[in-house]
This record gives sequence, C-alpha cells and structure tokens, in this order.
Amino acid sequence: MTPPTRVLRLSALLLSPAALLALGAWLLEDATRAPWPGVALAGGAVFVALLLANPGRLPIPGGVVELTSARWVDAGPSLVPLSLAQGVTAFLFVWAQLAAVRELAEMTDLWPPAVVVLVAVGLVMAASTDLSRELLVDAGAVVALAGLVVPVLAILLVTTPAWPRVWATVAARPRLTFPEGGAWTGEGAPVRARGATDVVLTFTEEQRVTVLAPGSGHLDSREGSRGRDVPADTELLLRPGDRLVVAPGTRVRFEPGRRIPGAPASGTDWVSPPESGGDGWSLAGLATTLALGALGIPGIHAGLGAGPRGARVAAGLVVAGAGLALLWGLYAAWLTPEIYVGGVAGVEVYELPGRVAALGPLAGPFRILALGGLAAGGVASALVVLGGVPRHLPGRSGGSRMPLIGAGAIGATVAAFSPVGPWAPLLTAFALAASSLAPAALLTRWSERVTPRSLGAGAAVGLLLFSGLTLAALWLHAGPADAPGPGRLAAALAWPALLALPANALVAWLRVSPPGASPGSPLADRLTELHRADHDATPRR
Repeated sequence: MTPPTRVLRLSALLLSPAALLALGAWLLEDATRAPWPGVALAGGAVFVALLLANPGRLPIPGGVVELTSARWVDAGPSLVPLSLAQGVTAFLFVWAQLAAVRELAEMTDLWPPAVVVLVAVGLVMAASTDLSRELLVDAGAVVALAGLVVPVLAILLVTTPAWPRVWATVAARPRLTFPEGGAWTGEGAPVRARGATDVVLTFTEEQRVTVLAPGSGHLDSREGSRGRDVPADTELLLRPGDRLVVAPGTRVRFEPGRRIPGAPASGTDWVSPPESGGDGWSLAGLATTLALGALGIPGIHAGLGAGPRGARVAAGLVVAGAGLALLWGLYAAWLTPEIYVGGVAGVEVYELPGRVAALGPLAGPFRILALGGLAAGGVASALVVLGGVPRHLPGRSGGSRMPLIGAGAIGATVAAFSPVGPWAPLLTAFALAASSLAPAALLTRWSERVTPRSLGAGAAVGLLLFSGLTLAALWLHAGPADAPGPGRLAAALAWPALLALPANALVAWLRVSPPGASPGSPLADRLTELHRADHDATPRR
C-alpha cells in the first residue's frame, strides 16, 4: 500500500458520510453548537497522527487486536475483550454507513430503494476478498473526497468565497421566508422526510398553501377542532398554530415572502436558538468520544504507514474536510433557506449544487458528484473498518471472512429496515472504541511494561461500564446521540466514555508487570531509550 493510498484511507474513514450528513445538518439547526462536532472529529485526526504515527515501524494492517497480537504473539484469550469490542465497533460503524446510504436513497431521486440493498450486498461480497476490497476502498475514497471538495468550491466561485460575509448575512436576516421565483412558490416541490413517517408542517403566520398532486394532506386547526382531510389541488388559508400533515413526496406550494415552517424565526435565533443547552461536561464528552474514539476504530492503524509527513497530510485533509462540511451547511442556509421544510436530515445540504442557478449546465453533474461521493465514501469507510477486524480470535490461526460476511448481512438488514439515522450508531461506535479500545492502542505502542492481561482487564472494565451506562441511558430515554441537560450524571449517561475510558486506562496500568517482565515492543526507535532507562528489555519483534 503506497503512502498516498494510506492517506486517502485514513481521510475517508474519519470523513464518512454518516459524519458529513450530521455536520451539514447541524449548522442549519444550531449555528452555536454545530462547529463543535467537526472540531472534535478533526481533533481526533490530529490526535491519531501525533500519537500513533510511528516513524520507526511499518503500520499494523488492522485494528487494536492485530496491533496487540503483533507485539504478543502468544497473548491468547487475554485479548478476547478487545476482540469483542472491536467486532461490535465495526458492526456499529458499518451500520452507520449503510444507514447513510439508505437515507440517500430515501431523500433523493437518483437511486431507487433497491440500490441500497445492492450496495450492502456488494459491500459484504467485497469484504470476502482482499483484492476487491483494496480496489473499492481506493476508488471510493477518491470519489468521496472529490464529491466533498469540487462542488462546494464551484459554488464558492460562482457566488462568493468570503464565507464570513455569508455568515453575517444569514445571521442578520430578520425573517426566514420563501424567496420569490423559487420552486416552492412556483410549481411547488415535494416535501421529503427521513423514513416513511408523515411530515408535520407547523405554521407561525398566516399564509396560503396549496397541496398539489400526487398526494393529499390532513389539516389540524389551531383551535383544536376536529381536523379534516385535504385532497390534492386544494388551496388552504393557514393561520398561526395550524398544522398540515402530508405524506413524504407530496408536492406543496407556498406563498412567497412568508415564513418557512420549521425554520428559525430569524437569523438571530439561528445563531443562538433559545433551546441551545449543553455545558462543559457535554463538550468534554463529545471531545472524548470523537477525538479519543478515533484511536480505537478498526482499520485506523492501517492508514498510518505513510510516515510522520503522510500522517500530518491525512490529518490536514480531515480538518479541511470538516471545515468544508460546515461550509456546505452555511451556503445551503444562505442560498436555499427553504431547505428547512420538513426538517433537515442532512442529504438536502449536499443537493445544494442542483439548486444554484449560477452553475448553469454543471449544476446537475455537480449534484450527482456530491451525492455519489457520499455513497462511495460509505462503501470505502465501511470496507476500511471491516479490513481492520481480524479473521480469527486471538491465539487461533487460520479462519475466514465468513463471520464478517454474516455480520455485514445483519448490518445491511438492520440499516435497510431500521428507522434509526446514521449519526446514532456512528457516535455509539466511537463511544465504544473510546471506552474499550483507545487505551490499548496507546499503551501497546508507548509502554513497555503493559501486558496482554492488563490490557484485557482494562478493556473488560471499559466494555462493562460502557454497556451499563448505555443501557441506563436508554432506560431513561437519554441515548448517546441526545445528551440530557447539563450536569455530571447527565453527561456520564449521554457520554459513557467519560467514565469508561479513564477506568479502562487505570486498570490496564495498575495491572502492569514489574520491570523487566514485559516482552518486546514495537515502540519507535527514538523512544526506546526513554522506556528502558531503568531496566533491560528483551529484543523487539
């Protein structure tokens, strides 16, 4: 694997479509808190490059389990907790990417729903052979980066590259209204939403709305009177407080100059919405989950063989990619404020090139490139993660990819039929990786006294704490993707890595062997003398 390929793979892994969809949508919902997930994700890339890039050794082509197995060939069942955590992390990560591809099929007219199944089947089949996986990953990573970079740069060139001015313009809007001459105020446009649930449009000011064919609606009056069905081609006079319920895909025409249902009341509310919450504990949980969780994501170590320079380039690409995702959301809020109709799932942000008239005949191809890049990135990042899962349990030779094929089939089924969006399983995967795998990734490379038993014990503690806190959060209806209010207990339930990761590291460190008992280590040559100052060590493997 050449260094440029490793750089692309590391970038595609952290800039997966499950993350990009969330970053773009969050900026539309809350400009105050939206940059923080992108900053944490970019920080994870920098952290990986700084702490795991080893100039003295070639990378381990896999995840934490293969990294530890390379250091301790006879580790045996001590690494079973790590193997379990790594397998579940890979499953959650692949689930997130398949869910992202499913949303692309639901929210656009580029792919029929059957394509999602074909992508899932192709993903599983590609994981069974090394050659097909290598080719798909390389091609997918290139298309994904091109789809993220090229269309948004074209939009900046035909509008304005001065994004601070765009930010100020959106933040200063007194009202977010339907513009004159748009599709929503002319021939009407279809209302789309995540999943098959009906779309509820709540109106805050009087306006005339027409429900067009195909489709129909149901009107709930503000007075609380019994609602009535609305057939197609019906014009309604809606008042503040009225709710119009329509099925996804129903075409609706709105009155120009009227407030967009679902949008912030003004630019001021967009910059600082009244419901914005969170505190230092929530930000710490987000940073711990994404930044440190990146250290344990399977396949992350395979992208670190380009040397220190290559690792820095990969980290720079992730930082730039996170910034570009925020630009996608910012320019969508500026150019297409009607994007709020029906709620923002994230896919609408990357359909922006198709709505920019200044792009002319290139609008359609740029839209296809952006959406196709998301789909290709989902395949590439999922295959990198699957390639980081070992074929067999620690201490056993041989094995096949059949368990991975089975897990991929289950993941495809879950993603195809579950209404869960991509962000929840992605964040859970990072949280599990931070809780159970990140300490082992660090200690294996940087400590000569650590042992397989100490790593296994720490991973078991982290896995148990993560599972207990996650189940408690689900029991209290406060999942990791929806942090409850401020406070230490709420932060611990919403971000289990805050407790699981330090407990894991503490147990792994307290159970280390006495000086001189640890076997060889793949530490960097320039760091060896720092770790061997007080004892002799056996030859390194």
